[in-house]
Amino acid sequence: MALVALLCISLPALAQRKVKGKKPLFTANNCVSGNCDYGTGLAMNSGGDLYYGDWVNGKPHGLGSIYFNLDNDQYVPGTFFTGRFSLGLVDGFGTFDFPGERRMTVRFDKSQDLAVFEDIGQPRPRKRHYIMDDVSHWGGWEIRQEEFFEHGNPDRLMVEMYQDWDGAKCWSTTGRSGPVNIFFLIDTGCSQTALTKSTIEYLIQNGIRVTKTGSGLYNTACGLVEFEEFEIESITIGGTTFKNLPIGSVDSDCNLLGMDILGSFGTIEFNQEHKSLVLE
Repeated sequence: MALVALLCISLPALAQRKVKGKKPLFTANNCVSGNCDYGTGLAMNSGGDLYYGDWVNGKPHGLGSIYFNLDNDQYVPGTFFTGRFSLGLVDGFGTFDFPGERRMTVRFDKSQDLAVFEDIGQPRPRKRHYIMDDVSHWGGWEIRQEEFFEHGNPDRLMVEMYQDWDGAKCWSTTGRSGPVNIFFLIDTGCSQTALTKSTIEYLIQNGIRVTKTGSGLYNTACGLVEFEEFEIESITIGGTTFKNLPIGSVDSDCNLLGMDILGSFGTIEFNQEHKSLVLE
């Protein structure tokens, strides 16, 4: 019994010795928003780095991320770190996430220095899927997006979240037919790409060949809908051009990018961080 009691006392004492004398990476005094005492908050240190995550007793404690200042010459601009923190120190497993979808998983032992770690490779490194409002202004997002599009192997579309008058939200993107840009809502429930009558008229006025071929019923997110059928000279999505493409005509305000185009790629994946649709 005495041995058990000794162990119960010595283990916390050992942890305290590892923390003693070390300065926390961030403190509640640096708080920018949220609850940096007991809760979730955002803080900025003297070097301009941002910490967003869990706080206990005015120190990072739990899961959090550090978004490095673009002027921090220790890191490639656009780098952030996600991992676990203990009493203000980085502790345990974490992942450095670099621009260009490159990641490195490391392990810390209650460290006040992010340069002191054990590199353990990439055993399922964490990915960040969402951008919190608190750090949406971080300049690194733009750098990461540029790198993502410049060096990505598959076709990648810029997408935005579109909200209609009723508050409904969906992804949108821009394609092209000849010199004319076309705004599309991305409709994975629509079997065929469809353009509004006004878009078709505008394309014809600009010298794009659009020929009526008949009419037919097609699946949409709203069920079966009868479309007038046309054949368009070409539509370019990402880096791929579809020639002599059958399309429909819709009595609505929005053009629909359907699965006839999206399904021609092996896989499609939305990437919210980079506001992109990856087509492979």
